[in-house]
Order: sequence, then C-alpha cells, then structure tokens
Amino acid sequence: MKQFIMQNTFDTDLAEAPDNVVDHIQYYQKQFDDWLYNPENEHGLWINPQKKENGVSFANSDFIAFLNKYILANSCQKARIISPYLFPILSL
Repeated sequence: MKQFIMQNTFDTDLAEAPDNVVDHIQYYQKQFDDWLYNPENEHGLWINPQKKENGVSFANSDFIAFLNKYILANSCQKARIISPYLFPILSL
C-alpha cells in the first residue's frame, strides 16, 4: 500500500491504495472523471438528476468509493482515506 494526497476545491485528504493503483493514479483519475460525467451513470452525484449536463458535486471520498467498487472490486486490498481535511502549511 502506498499513500497519496488527494486535493479538490474544498478538501485535501491523505489516502492510501494498493501500489499498482497509486503508481497509475492519473489514469484512474481520468477513469473516474469519465464515469462521473457520463450521463448514463446513476451515481447520485448529479447536481440536478433531471438535467445531468448541469454538473456534479463530489468529494474525495467519492473517488475512493469508485476505486473500491470498480477498480479494486476483486482485491482484498482497498483504498481508504487515512487522514481527512488536511490543510497545507504555508511557509513565509
């Protein structure tokens, strides 16, 4: 298992996942984005489920759930958030 930092507009979390996932994390992020914005997917993250082109609202935990459900479904190792809500320390 390897650790990685996930950051979006509102959250920064420390997570871990199997080595082969973390080694290709950009690929899996693209897979998540494609799945997330595909209007055929009923994932519950659409801002307006009737007008799916209006966007989505998601958290880092949704990416972890995607990894575990679709990428790591047959793996005994699962991704998880180790430390949520990290805030970067800025040095002046």
